[in-house]
Amino acid sequence: MNKIQLWVSELKKMGLIRFINEKYFNARYKKIFALAGTEYPDFTGRLNITSAESLHNDAKKNQAAPYYSLYKAFLKLPLKPPDINFLDIGCGAGRALNFAMLRGCKSVTGVELEEQAVTVATQNCIRMQQAGYNVDFSITKMDAALYEVPENINTVYLFNPFGAKTLHAVLNNIIDSARRYHKKIYIIYLEASYRKETDEHPELSLLYESRFNKKNTFDVVIYSTNNVQ
Repeated sequence: MNKIQLWVSELKKMGLIRFINEKYFNARYKKIFALAGTEYPDFTGRLNITSAESLHNDAKKNQAAPYYSLYKAFLKLPLKPPDINFLDIGCGAGRALNFAMLRGCKSVTGVELEEQAVTVATQNCIRMQQAGYNVDFSITKMDAALYEVPENINTVYLFNPFGAKTLHAVLNNIIDSARRYHKKIYIIYLEASYRKETDEHPELSLLYESRFNKKNTFDVVIYSTNNVQ
């Protein structure tokens, strides 16, 4: 598929206004992160290895977070960036983590099973700090299904990093953390492939959703654990 064919396909999916916004935000933030020296390589070639290592064998391709979707998600969150302790589960090379650092979040945390991605994400966060974005970060190599959400986390970000089985385990871990520490946690779910898991969870409430131009294709969905006691 050449560039023109790709743009036509994106226009059909997004509609004209969304297409323009995507291109504008992509150009804007690519320049910012290039100045910081961050890099986001593609680890697709190692997907089979990572999936085989995962507990439920359902690791998915690391996808580059669309900057416009990230911008919109932060805009719609009830929290202001200085109050956000941000967790990206399946963080890849750290693009969403770096965006959260740029926005001025209190802290960012990444969880990733792919070892090379963990190394690159760590390097990228260090480069962001060196560029003046002084946000505390930590990145852990671990299967998402086994990860216990820390006490400080109040916002969790997912961009289809795994299948329904792992997602089910991750949601339970989020709920467990909300219960244990008596707090509210927000979940940002981009291009939600397994929305049935989140929509039907009895202890999650839908706060916000937006669609692409195409019917029933959602770009940003936000939930809250506000029903957890």
